[in-house]
Amino acid sequence: MCIANPEKSATIAETLIDRFPLRYDAVPPLARVATRRRKLWEIALRYHCPIVGTCLNVEELRKLARRVGLEGCDSESDYTLHSTAVGLARERNELSELMQKLLERKFAAVIRCSARAKSGDELLSWWREALARGEAAGALWAVMSHGRATEGIAHLVYEDIHMLSHQVGAASHADLSELSRLRRVEAELVLKLDRQQERHAVRLAEKEEDLRDLSRRIASVPETERHLRTADADAAWQENGSGDDRAPLRIAELEQRLETETQRAAEAEKRCTELAALAADLQDECAAAEEALTRTMTPPACHDCAESLEGRCASGDFSGRCILCVGGRTGMADQYRTLVEHCNGRFVHHDGGVEDNPKRLCKQYGKPCVLLKRSGLSTFARGLAELAESR
Repeated sequence: MCIANPEKSATIAETLIDRFPLRYDAVPPLARVATRRRKLWEIALRYHCPIVGTCLNVEELRKLARRVGLEGCDSESDYTLHSTAVGLARERNELSELMQKLLERKFAAVIRCSARAKSGDELLSWWREALARGEAAGALWAVMSHGRATEGIAHLVYEDIHMLSHQVGAASHADLSELSRLRRVEAELVLKLDRQQERHAVRLAEKEEDLRDLSRRIASVPETERHLRTADADAAWQENGSGDDRAPLRIAELEQRLETETQRAAEAEKRCTELAALAADLQDECAAAEEALTRTMTPPACHDCAESLEGRCASGDFSGRCILCVGGRTGMADQYRTLVEHCNGRFVHHDGGVEDNPKRLCKQYGKPCVLLKRSGLSTFARGLAELAESR
């Protein structure tokens, strides 16, 4: 609703009339327009404000104002531009005709749908259905310009739009509050992620050093075997050539050393493989932490979408559902819990026991079950994503 100083409004009206004179004679009263669709300037003045404000955005108004050479259209405030457009909409002039053409072109599909209403009751019913679908802008113009829109219907539509504006304002305030909260959460998560990445970097450096040490030890095994073979040859020569009685004992000692070194080399190679797998897990955990941060910052509008309310949303929001983890690494239970709670779920952990059969129990009680091949945080995160998609 436009609110202006009466004296200033009179001055603006006179200026607008001088700037945009009528091209034709005064239009006939609404009562004389039968069932043909009404032009913007043929609609009651009190409805121009919601029509212009709801059906046309500020950028569209500025483009039209530039086309007609409206003075100060780029520098004046959004409210002033809106008020000017509303004032000019009351009469047929260059700007009102451009607004009329834009409204017809922008909402052509909605206008064709509204044309199916052959009575006032059908038109009002169609308006309520369009409003429920969230098509307020196009439906408002289609109804207000409809030939069968009586004053009573127009007033009811105006009431709905007026209350909708209040609801939208309240929702916008709530969204701003939620955005502020999410920004604080983002800052905390970024700090936690940075610290976790620093810890992982240190651990990776340590494991890489262990890997390099094991690689050096493994690389030295062939040289050790060569020395042992040389020692065996020397012992055999001494046994056959010198008749030294200590040669068999020396050979047995060297064979024992060879067996010990060979076993150590095998253990070192096994340890190297385990450390390589652990390093891969740590890298996956970093990736999973970043993915959890991204999913936590999903806009709150997703929670209110129709698919989310019907339980079909695959965005990763468990909506308070309980996630049971059977087995896994006991030491990572807190990280599992953090990831589930960031997805709006509740976390319960069980060590698995000996005789439990989680797959059979899930099938018996109709609960989705995801089996994980590994116990890393990234594997657990992918399991949560698969579980969310199966809902």
